[in-house]
Amino acid sequence: MDLCKNESNHGVEDSYQTLGLEDLPVWSLVFLRDIQLVTVLISRGAALDGREPGTKNTLLHLAVLENASDLKGSQLRFDILRQLLKTGKIDPDLKDKYGHTPLHIAALEGSVEATEILLEHKAKLEELDRFGRTPLMIASKFGNSDVALALINAGAKINEFKVDIDKLLLAAVADRNIKAMEQLLLGRADRLVQDDYGRTTDLIARQVGGEGLLKILQGARSFVYKGSKVKTSVEVTEVEVAEDIAPMQTTIIPFRSPALDREER
Repeated sequence: MDLCKNESNHGVEDSYQTLGLEDLPVWSLVFLRDIQLVTVLISRGAALDGREPGTKNTLLHLAVLENASDLKGSQLRFDILRQLLKTGKIDPDLKDKYGHTPLHIAALEGSVEATEILLEHKAKLEELDRFGRTPLMIASKFGNSDVALALINAGAKINEFKVDIDKLLLAAVADRNIKAMEQLLLGRADRLVQDDYGRTTDLIARQVGGEGLLKILQGARSFVYKGSKVKTSVEVTEVEVAEDIAPMQTTIIPFRSPALDREER
């Protein structure tokens, strides 16, 4: 139901004027989860570019953030988020004082629903905050695997040095998320990784009843990575193996016994 067309909003508008709420900034009503008053303001064509003064959070940041009001019904924040995005008047990639977009905040909060809503409205996956982190990096850092997998499914780039790809592979297998599994394996995730209980990805795949998952994992066992191409060990020639190993070779200094040095003196 479109709340902007709800007849009961006439009474809300009267209360809005009676209580003198017209002077309240829109961002405060968003943070308080007052969806009816927010809807009234949207229907009146109110400016939606206001920010919370301290953090420079936009209305979208505040809609995504959890607060005490969410204890009564966290769904309200998602309803408000949808309402705001539906207007098309707010850029979903605006940043707060820390360089976080609303998608960064969703990753930090671990909110899959907010993440999916923002992605539906074309939020950018690769925006960097002031610390050089993408939403995927933040989701991985704070252990929000569900959000991380949603971002990977949407096409987020996997940086093996800044994302815990092995832990995410375990989560993807447990979630039967084939697309994320394939991307993580291509990103050099260790398919022999074990979780905190000593379970391998193979064992988890068997426990969740995924024969297809097991085939993907077993097929990845002999992957050899060369540049951006992926080949199985059967397809790799001896020359290519030598080329791959060569950069890792170092000069070996033979061990010399201190006793031998003394004898020579």
